[in-house]
Amino acid sequence: MLVAKNIYYETANGPLFENIEVALDSASPKRVAIVGRNGWGKSTLLKLLKGEPDYVLEVVRNLG
Repeated sequence: MLVAKNIYYETANGPLFENIEVALDSASPKRVAIVGRNGWGKSTLLKLLKGEPDYVLEVVRNLG
């Protein structure tokens, strides 16, 4: 199970994500699709959920 609440990420152009919530239940095999236009943050969201350091540090830096 993956639960993430109040995801916030800001770029130089302003907030990309604000108060996003994600919940995935891994009890049974499933496929999940994240869809959107180019540049709308699909890869960034996945990197945040993975906890990639560069993205997490950017979030913390912009919150303070």
